[in-house]
Amino acid sequence: MVIDVRNDYETRIGTFKGAVDPCTTSFREFSSWVDKKFQLAEHEQDNATAENSESREVKLPSRVAMYCTGGIRCEKATSFLLSKGFKE
Repeated sequence: MVIDVRNDYETRIGTFKGAVDPCTTSFREFSSWVDKKFQLAEHEQDNATAENSESREVKLPSRVAMYCTGGIRCEKATSFLLSKGFKE
C-alpha cells in the first residue's frame, strides 16, 4: 500500500497512480484517518474490554510506503503506524 501523506491542496497538484489519499487538510487528521481506515480505535477498545475472549483480528497491510513533500510528515507517519502495530 502506498499512502500520500500530503494535504488536500498538495494532492490536487498531482499524485502517484494507485496511491491512497487520506483526504486530509492537515497532518493532524492523519491519525484519525488511520484509525477509521483500519478500524484500529474499535480494535483497541475491544482489546481493552475483552478479558478472556478472542478479539476480532485486524488485517493490516503487510507493507506500507508513504510519500510527502519534504520527508517530515512521512517520518511522523511512519512512527505513528509502527506504534499502531504496522510492521513495514
